[in-house]
Amino acid sequence: MRPWIAADETALGLQRVLFRLPNDGLPRPALLAALETMPGIRQVIEVSSDREVIVVAVVRDLDEAGDLRALLEDHAPGQPVRMDLITVESHLPTRLTWIRLARHQLKLDRGA
Repeated sequence: MRPWIAADETALGLQRVLFRLPNDGLPRPALLAALETMPGIRQVIEVSSDREVIVVAVVRDLDEAGDLRALLEDHAPGQPVRMDLITVESHLPTRLTWIRLARHQLKLDRGA
């Protein structure tokens, strides 16, 4: 288990933003380390194929989103940073997935 909370960000008046930092497959450990310390960022994902980095952030308004984008651009000079507002996000599948995984593991444990 990780020490974090799931909050209803829209109920708190926050906007969710998705940033994409395309890549050509080269590792960027300094960028990943910097992202993990930036305020407002709640998730960092690096995909294996080309090491594109996907960032989910929460901000109060579009100005704050723009400021965060500029900060991302500072850490990835000369590279595009795409930004989109997230309109729909659901964490409900997470609960069902973990219940199914736990039940499957229980069956394996009982059979062992």
